Amino acid sequence: MNDQIEMIDQVLRELQKNIAQRAVDFFRIGWVIFLGGLLHYLLAYMNRYDLIQIVWIIVPGLCILVGIISNSRRSDYTDLSTSGKLLVNVWGIVGVSMIYLSLIAPRLGYIPPEMGIPMVFICMFISVSITGLAIKHAPTIILSVLWLAASVAASALDPIFHIHILMAVVLLAFLLPSYLIQAKYL
Repeated sequence: MNDQIEMIDQVLRELQKNIAQRAVDFFRIGWVIFLGGLLHYLLAYMNRYDLIQIVWIIVPGLCILVGIISNSRRSDYTDLSTSGKLLVNVWGIVGVSMIYLSLIAPRLGYIPPEMGIPMVFICMFISVSITGLAIKHAPTIILSVLWLAASVAASALDPIFHIHILMAVVLLAFLLPSYLIQAKYL
């Protein structure tokens, strides 16, 4: 009986490790976003505000590219568990939603331009919290609440502060969970 329980525990640990590896792959896009934010600061410092919008058009494309590269290295989608497939699908849908909410909907007049970023923060809250729940990682779940708080702050504050909020939350609620997951599972 103990051997069977031990075998089940081992299978569950391996499953959690595989899902955690997939989560770390998704969190890598945090570095792309962070570098986009640094470029934003640099362009603002150089008074090249006309180029900042181009940065934030390129960043989602780079995030997609990082996701494709990560997935091409890990062509095990058909071997993933239901939880792993759910995680891949959630991040894909959230990614498309963020592009729509930040780049397309404001230009079409469906939402006010200043509400695009708060809506993106809500999307990030959803994806990061689901990731934390999928791997049962309490720090990720707790830190995901920062995305929700960032959405409220971005809604209340002048859009000029959105980049500051984004940079803080990417570091604390996107990159930090990635390293905590790696330390625990990988």
